[in-house]
This record gives sequence, structure tokens and C-alpha cells, in this order.
Amino acid sequence: MKPEFESNNVFYTIPVEQSESRLNRWFDMLSSPGVTFAGMPAPPYLVFGVTGITCAICVLTFLALRAEISLVVVALASVVSIFVFLLGGLLRQLVARGPHILIEDLLLVLGSTALLAWVFGVETLLLLDRLIISLGVFLVFGRLGCLTSGCCHGKPASIGVKYDNRTFPAALIGIRLFPIQLVEAIWIAVITGSAYQLLGRSGDSLSFWLIAYSAGRFVFEFARGDVKRKIFGPLSEAQWWCVFIIGGVLAVYFVLASMLTVERVSLLIVVTTIIFASMSHRYWLAIEVSGIPEKEIPAWYSFVSELRTSASSGRKPIRRASPQQGIEIELEVDASDAGSTLHSYRIFSQQWSEAIFVAGFLLQSLPEHRVVRINWEQEAVVLWVWVAEHESVAEYDREILHPRHVILRASAFANYLCINGFQTRGNTDSEVVQATQAERGAEYFRPHSQLGMNRAVTTVRSKQ
Repeated sequence: MKPEFESNNVFYTIPVEQSESRLNRWFDMLSSPGVTFAGMPAPPYLVFGVTGITCAICVLTFLALRAEISLVVVALASVVSIFVFLLGGLLRQLVARGPHILIEDLLLVLGSTALLAWVFGVETLLLLDRLIISLGVFLVFGRLGCLTSGCCHGKPASIGVKYDNRTFPAALIGIRLFPIQLVEAIWIAVITGSAYQLLGRSGDSLSFWLIAYSAGRFVFEFARGDVKRKIFGPLSEAQWWCVFIIGGVLAVYFVLASMLTVERVSLLIVVTTIIFASMSHRYWLAIEVSGIPEKEIPAWYSFVSELRTSASSGRKPIRRASPQQGIEIELEVDASDAGSTLHSYRIFSQQWSEAIFVAGFLLQSLPEHRVVRINWEQEAVVLWVWVAEHESVAEYDREILHPRHVILRASAFANYLCINGFQTRGNTDSEVVQATQAERGAEYFRPHSQLGMNRAVTTVRSKQ
């Protein structure tokens, strides 16, 4: 029995949370902190950046004085670092028109400061050990600035931040994203404090910080959702830089350092951690499952459009093979007198993760809608969706066409379906079919992880 139509239903174009946790409300406050300066609203990223630079200069001055390094050298190192950081970002925008790669700027700053130390006759590693700690302080504030402004954001998750500012990609506005910027800020704070404790023998703090940061950054890249990052083969540009830094620093360190040191043991622990995390991240960092390759997104949009057109013009369910082998979709469209339509999908696939992701793709491609049923029965995912009477799609900017944005939106909807337990949701004034926990597979779709859907899907597979 299908639900009766109502004209006063609430429809959505993004996944809607049944209830917001206190933690998520706190995250949402961070995304719009309302910082003011002299009575005028100030960009949060700029505020955090200026604060970070100020604190970093203070830390560098303090550490340099303790090491008897000239204040002239400290001042020049500070000016050169700021200049190189800004110049590197500007040249990348003008010449390469690419994103700001933090790890590249970090290497440029270290290289220019090493040259400065050589010119003034200061021991290079002595200065770089102090500089890397001050840079760590700056980067903590920088990542907090990223969190508030929305850059370098994470992938869809049940715990995270919602953004609604004008500079954020319209395709992801209102979708909760994992706060990977905050995780990285905490990691940088921890390794910077550890590097401070290692001050003593020249080069120990620098080598430890570089390897520890690269190890963490390599893992964090798996949770990043911003689409401007360049991908080369299996890894992003930043991850390749991390591999280069870890290999280079370890090679130099093992050649020059003694064979048995506490610092070397710590470096080996960090390397072991990164290897283990990279091999197992899909189990503990279950944030996104992609069932559709990026290159096939346009073909899928054409397929879904043709399927909906055919189903809307007839009275019988229409079943078609999708562009991806092994996936078929059946659709029946029922119209109401009020103009709303009920889309009844059946998604056939041998892979559970693919079927769930396709359901998410279908939802993200719809105009305003409301899910009234999602369940697994007869070897297919059953999805019933009320679609608003007007068929106008939200006015997304051009970035909605980016395949990665489409995948992120589909992942967010699929994640929403799993977290809500594959149960029917409706309002008290309309008659809907109640999908109970006794139905086949329903009990296995309850969320096993607050961060995503991989673990729920894995559990379903194990029960087959």
C-alpha cells in the first residue's frame, strides 16, 4: 500500500537530520563565529591568520633568544617567511591557477630561511628547529581558520559542520561535513608540543615535526572532500609530497644520526602508524562509499533523465539497465491531484554498497522531495520518494556539475539513509507504509558508525 498524497508536506533538497546533537550544534557555531573588528564584520580566516602569525613570531622570538640567536635574524626570518608564503600562493594562482598547497609553502619557507641562516652565519638546523615550532603554532590557527571558512573541508558525515556562506560551493551548502580541519589542527598542536620537547640536539625537532606532520597529512587526505585538489594516480598531490618528505628526511637522518636514539624510535613509530592507517583507513574512516566512477556521472544523469521521462509518460513501471554493468533500476511514477508525484524506485544490484550509493545519487538529483520509504526486499533496494509539485531544480553554481561534488552529495544522501535505519518516515497526518525492523535486512542497516556507512554495508554483506 502506497502513501496518500498531501499538499502540505515539507520537502527538502538536502539530507535532513531527525535531531541535531550538541556536538553538531557546536560545530555549526564554529562555521559562522561572527567575528567583528572595530564594529565591522571580519573574515574569520583573516582573523585566525593574523592571530596565528602574531603568536608564531612571539614563539620564534622566545625560542631564538633562549638559543642566543640575533633578533635581527629573527625579524628577517619572520618577514621572509611571510613574504614567501604569500608570494607562493599568489604565483600559484596566477601561473598554475591551482589550489594553495600548504605543504609546498612549508618547504619554500624552510628553504628560504635556511638560505638566510647561511648568509648571516647562523647554524642552519639551530634556526630551523625553532622556526618549525613557530610554524606549527601558525598552522594550528590556520587550520582553525579553514574550519570557520569552509576551505579544505571534509567529506559528508553524521558528525561535522554545515556551511551556508556565499563563498562555499552551493552544491554542498547545508550538508554536514566531517571537520577534518579541526582534526589536523589538534594533530599539529600535539606534534608541535612534542617537537618542543626534543629541542637540544640540532635537527631532531625539525626531522620529527616534518615526518609526523607528513604522516598525519597523508591519512587526513582520505577524509578531504574539497574538489580542487589534484589527484595523480592513487594519491593526491599533497600525499605524494608527504611520501617524498618522509623518505627524504629518513634517508638523511639514518645516514647522519647515530643508530640507536630515542628520536629514531619515535620516527619509526610514526612511519609504522602511517602505513597501518593507510592500509586500514576504509574500516575506521568510513565516510564515503562511491558506487559510480567520476567519469560516468554525465552518462548517469542522462540515463536517469530518460528513465524519469519514460516512467512519467506511462502507467506501468519502467525498468532499465544503467550505464554501470550489473545495476538495473525500475521506476513507477504516480501523480496526485495536488501536483505532487510519488517516485517508486527498485534498485537491483549484486553489491549492497552500489545499490545504496545509487539511491543516494537518485535523491541528490531530484528537486525538492521527501523520503517516505527505504528498505531492502526481493534482492533490491526499494525507495519511495515524494517529489514536490514544482520540478525546478535548485540554482546551484557551476561547481554542482563537478563529478566529485555529485559523488559527495550522493554519499551524503546514502549516509543519511543508513543512519536513519532504513525505516519509513512520514508525518502523522498522512497514511504511509511502516517498514518495521522485522522486514528482511532492516535490522542490519542500523548505523554501526556515526562517521559513515561502510561498516553498515560490511555488516549486511557478512549476513548474506
